[in-house]
Amino acid sequence: MPALRTSGSFQRYFLDGEAPSPQDPQFLERLQEHRFQTIEDASEESESVGWVTTLHPFDTEFTLEKVVVEPYVTLALRRDMKRVPRSLVKAYVEQEAAALALAEGREKISRNERREIQSRIESELTRRQLPSLSTTVLLWNVDRQILFFFATSQGTNDALNRHFRLTFDCGLIPAMPILLAERLQMDASLRSRLGHIDACRLVGRNAESGGSTRTHEAAATAEGGLA
Repeated sequence: MPALRTSGSFQRYFLDGEAPSPQDPQFLERLQEHRFQTIEDASEESESVGWVTTLHPFDTEFTLEKVVVEPYVTLALRRDMKRVPRSLVKAYVEQEAAALALAEGREKISRNERREIQSRIESELTRRQLPSLSTTVLLWNVDRQILFFFATSQGTNDALNRHFRLTFDCGLIPAMPILLAERLQMDASLRSRLGHIDACRLVGRNAESGGSTRTHEAAATAEGGLA
């Protein structure tokens, strides 16, 4: 497997429960069951979420060689969405409603007729619309049962939480400071102060590009302090 590299901010999680080991035959079976399913030709589905390998966003054939780089499981969550512009739907509906009223000598069509026209147009346009494609890398340290998900947007992280539970019957807990303190067995007096800390985003700066970056090496460094 080629070296895996990615950059960007990440969200860290602990497991809330027990997930199958990568060596368990169920592990690959569950990935295959909950792999990404395309919605390119769909007329109703507006979103599809599923697993792909980190090798390619179209690769949904999972093997241990593709997804395990000791001590990590490496996966990508693919999330496709179809969004038909409401203004486009409205324009088509108005055009067809006017044509129908004119053909039948009426001033305007009924509300039910308009709903039927809108429903049909939405289905037709959704079928013709190409979905947006996004993939997000997930690094899962199976020894320490901690995960790094390289996205910080609420929608993408919500999709991860839902799909991870659906796949492995196991939830995810954001790695808040108080949980890290418990893992580090920090002194109780210091640990109590962490409850008042507000979340903030830490940004690393790349000396060459001047941009903010996070790499897997950074993730490994972040892990280093965990017992």
